[in-house]
Amino acid sequence: MIEEFCKDFDFEIKGNIVEINNGFYLSNELLEEVRNKNSEKPKNVGIFLGEVKKGRFSPSIPLLKMINKHTKKKIIVDKKAAWLFICGRDIMERSVIKSEVSKGLCIVQDESGDFLGLAKIEKKKDIFANNVIDLGDYIRREK
Repeated sequence: MIEEFCKDFDFEIKGNIVEINNGFYLSNELLEEVRNKNSEKPKNVGIFLGEVKKGRFSPSIPLLKMINKHTKKKIIVDKKAAWLFICGRDIMERSVIKSEVSKGLCIVQDESGDFLGLAKIEKKKDIFANNVIDLGDYIRREK
């Protein structure tokens, strides 16, 4: 599942991908060695890449940041839209500065090229893309 998701962005993960309880982690040889020697099975190992929820792959922010560096599937939004996006809002068409995709999932960046999150382009009325996950998600979950 994770490979299919990454393939949509022309990105390939280099390293060991470990699946533990529907979660995917990027591991290395040293972590694998420690994991295999330990009699107790760990709940996680390495960098969290995402998880399977209701039969679908849900990416993590660290995975999206890795993809951001290599993909061309991006939209760039203005300063106001960047703030609204990390607050969980969708992206209005008038806020898009540049779009390199016309449909499907894409990475969202601000004018400076900073990563903001993941959106799905679904042009409806004034909405250009729906927020899938953003940097503010962690903060909102802490409430």
